[in-house]
Amino acid sequence: MRKGTLRKADVWNRLVNEKFDGQSPILSPEASVKAAKRLYRKAMGDPWRGPVKVTSGNRQTWVRRGTLIVNPDQHNRPNRGLREIIHAISHYAHARLHPNDAPHSRRQAQLEGRLATHAVKSGWLDEGALEPKPRGAKEPGPKPDIVGQRYQRIANREAKWAAKLEQAKRLHAKAKREKRVYELRHGDRLK
Repeated sequence: MRKGTLRKADVWNRLVNEKFDGQSPILSPEASVKAAKRLYRKAMGDPWRGPVKVTSGNRQTWVRRGTLIVNPDQHNRPNRGLREIIHAISHYAHARLHPNDAPHSRRQAQLEGRLATHAVKSGWLDEGALEPKPRGAKEPGPKPDIVGQRYQRIANREAKWAAKLEQAKRLHAKAKREKRVYELRHGDRLK
């Protein structure tokens, strides 16, 4: 090996593995789907618009026949959970972005490093960070004054239409003046 060059393992350790500090949270299926879609968007620059399916067992997170298949916990891989999702999405995106490049090239390591950095900075290693928020779980507070809100909307709508009515009157008067001037100027040619 030449002086000053890094082995592939060193590159991966520096760009990816050091970011996690030995953590690899295993996410719930909903959180895994959310993470995979966000990672895809970060890697490809466009959001995932196709269907998404959650799988389990030995199936890898990948896109098959236009469906994003997400495995929250692939048991047979050295890195499980979020790290494996990041790894798989980075390989898929790299294959799409650079089809003539080797699967484990420096560019793929850099892409995986960017995705890992994004996940860590976004706080995805914290438990429950990607979990969906329960619907309607607001703190009980004073009930809003529905009657007052509706009255305010009606008053605002009335003021808006009054302003439009004034504008319409002005524009109508202007059109009448222009028509009268035009008739005086070119009256003999209008009929």
